[in-house]
Amino acid sequence: MDRKPAAFTNSFVVYKPTTGAEGTQKVGYTLWRSEVSPITLVYGCMHWIVVRGVQTDVEPMPGTPCSVLGLWVNTPVHRNNAPHGAGDICGSGGVNGVEAMRKLRQPGFEEPVLVKRLDRLDEYYYLAPAMMGGEVHGYAQVDALFGDLQGVSIPAKPARPYDLDRERVAKRAMDHVFSLRDEFRGRFRLRPDTFCVSPTMVWRPCRESFSPHLPFWQITAGMQTVHVRADGEMFSSLTTGGTGV
Repeated sequence: MDRKPAAFTNSFVVYKPTTGAEGTQKVGYTLWRSEVSPITLVYGCMHWIVVRGVQTDVEPMPGTPCSVLGLWVNTPVHRNNAPHGAGDICGSGGVNGVEAMRKLRQPGFEEPVLVKRLDRLDEYYYLAPAMMGGEVHGYAQVDALFGDLQGVSIPAKPARPYDLDRERVAKRAMDHVFSLRDEFRGRFRLRPDTFCVSPTMVWRPCRESFSPHLPFWQITAGMQTVHVRADGEMFSSLTTGGTGV
């Protein structure tokens, strides 16, 4: 289906970098030279984002070495990443960059939650909620080892904080009937004293959550591993393959 605006008469150019550094340089140059926001595939081409801005130490001209200090991106909504349709909000814009940081000046950051990256060896980060009036106005992601700020996200509207009580998470999971996605297509339930909840939250790029700011509780019961997303959705497995969502 063609969703190109009628007023857009130009064409798209596909660029295939061979390294991450080359791709980042091309993104910065495109923003600086053409003033066009590139559409970029990330997570092994599983997901696309729009890079709205870049901050470098010098102008990113060809042949001039520069350090990228930050990228400002718009990402399609990271919940229930079904194929795009006419009614979705992808491409509708949103807060980014300096505007996002300004929105977090008044709310106060509260105790962070530790999250483990499942796709990387021994890598953790903290997710700190910016709270005001009992609602979350944003999240800051901080490297758990070095304390570097890795990213900030702002929800479309203030939201309820994630439920971080492992006992409540376990109880809700026992009330849920999980459906297997393997060839048996069976169903199962968690029984008391037969499973364990991960000591930290976990995350990896997957169709169930393309944002590290929407992690999971991981529950292991024998050979079965299920995931309870921070917003309460439950999954019998995570979809880590596919392209272009």
